[in-house]
Amino acid sequence: MSIDPKVLFPILENTGESQVRIKLAQGVYGEEKIPIVYEWLRIKDEERINLSSSRNKAAALEQLRIASSAKNAAWIAAIAAIIAAATTIFVVVK
Repeated sequence: MSIDPKVLFPILENTGESQVRIKLAQGVYGEEKIPIVYEWLRIKDEERINLSSSRNKAAALEQLRIASSAKNAAWIAAIAAIIAAATTIFVVVK
């Protein structure tokens, strides 16, 4: 009798990944279930990698936004310094 992943996956979800790993190590799952359990764990690992990748991309975009904002602030400060210097020279010369 073959085990249907559609039946076993929800049971594994309810059990939780860490408990599934413990039960697998303890030999709780029978020979027919082991390949399905490994497949479920592979899917969980893949989901974790994808989530991590998405978080890394979001963090990189945020760093880029902050760097761009800092660059703009530096340009504004430089322009203000030039205006202040020109005003000082104009006042002193006058």
